[in-house]
Amino acid sequence: MWRLSADLLLYAPSAEDQAVVYQVASGDTHLVTTLAAQIIQWLQDGATSSALLLQHILDATPNTNTAELQPRFDTTLAELCRLDLITDTTA
Repeated sequence: MWRLSADLLLYAPSAEDQAVVYQVASGDTHLVTTLAAQIIQWLQDGATSSALLLQHILDATPNTNTAELQPRFDTTLAELCRLDLITDTTA
């Protein structure tokens, strides 16, 4: 199960391929991909599994191929975790 590590403010301009995440406690600001912003947005509603997160992304982008998205999705989860923006509660 993935969850947000801290309170985050997300700004995702609709015309850009990136978003800005502000980590409230640390004051850090991060520039992230649209995929990362989508993951953060879903996790703002509460903890969820990788499979459910991936399904939400696929539902939001119906022409996306699962096999093509999976490696980017896994890399994005790892990067968000490395930045301490999300945490895997099962690890």
